[in-house]
Amino acid sequence: MKKILCPTDFSDISLNAIAYGAKLAQVSNADLVLFHEHSLWSASPEEIILGKSSLTESIANELESQCIQISKAFHISCYADVIASGRSLVGLIEEFSSEFDMIVMGIDQDYDLFSYVFGSRAFQVSKHTELPMILVPDEFTFEKIDRIAFAFDPSEKRETPIEQLTMWAERWNSKITLLEGVQTEDPAPISRVSHPGIGSEAIQVQHLSKSKMIDEIDQFMLEHNANVLALFSRQRKFFESMFHKSVIREMTRKATYPLFIFHR
Repeated sequence: MKKILCPTDFSDISLNAIAYGAKLAQVSNADLVLFHEHSLWSASPEEIILGKSSLTESIANELESQCIQISKAFHISCYADVIASGRSLVGLIEEFSSEFDMIVMGIDQDYDLFSYVFGSRAFQVSKHTELPMILVPDEFTFEKIDRIAFAFDPSEKRETPIEQLTMWAERWNSKITLLEGVQTEDPAPISRVSHPGIGSEAIQVQHLSKSKMIDEIDQFMLEHNANVLALFSRQRKFFESMFHKSVIREMTRKATYPLFIFHR
């Protein structure tokens, strides 16, 4: 991993995610890029005509100052990037995603009506990027990723995308517990089995009741002190996504621990 992107709006939530991203960059020997999208809708007509906003300059200076502090504190390379645009954050990240290996972003769990229906900003980014993401809840501080819990629903009729996850687990030297949703109110206890896609290596598998999966995932995370909850994101058609109860969306509302979202 060479480059980590950290979008920021200078809120406490995004500043906390930057601290997490900086520590992750340090242990991964990666560079950190702080990114802020400054909406042109907030610029004056004169600034738009000139193509240069004094507010944008001020933001760029503030972000650059943060980078200098981060570089000194974490001994990493940190860069600032401010783009004045009328486009959405999702669209801009999608455009520049090929330059990065991962996104670290804060989770805003204070919802307005739009966010409640369609999901948070971080959730919207996770739906439209192919980059892996770590979504960090407010006030969570970085801890070494030793234990990964991976929640997966076998009824999706897709192969468990374990190979993609094991690549990251090997980088972080982590152990994986697979949380599988099953149609029963009395799921089996933890077992240790070999799983297709891992070769001869065995991982823990815990069955969860599918009807209570969100709550049982949360309970497992808190009781077993897993460092991140991994979730696989797949593209859905618009009307399908409207009526699908997305585990990722629900967990961004509930989680007090980081979510690791991967796509392939």
